[in-house]
Amino acid sequence: MHHAPLELSFLKQAWQNETLPAFSASWLDTLAIERTKANRSQQPIQDGGFRLGACRERYGLPEYQGHDALTDALATAELLLAQIAYQGRDCRLQDLKQLGGGRVSSRRAKGN
Repeated sequence: MHHAPLELSFLKQAWQNETLPAFSASWLDTLAIERTKANRSQQPIQDGGFRLGACRERYGLPEYQGHDALTDALATAELLLAQIAYQGRDCRLQDLKQLGGGRVSSRRAKGN
């Protein structure tokens, strides 16, 4: 996902509002990966520079029409692939998690 706190808030809200089973998931945040990369290289990023389109542009990825769930998911997946390629052949999932990943768990709603 791109900007995990926002996306995770939507998921948490759904689990609070609906009767859904417990779940846990690991995630990678392309925005967090990009921030970590910028901090490590001491590369200043201007306001708005961590938006999905701006991140994609730094990797030479094509522009896209945003704010459609399917298109945004595809654009984020392409960005993640570009970020992996940037890390090099020895890039492992653990490396990506350290750059910008996490795990979330949700319990069943009360009364279930």
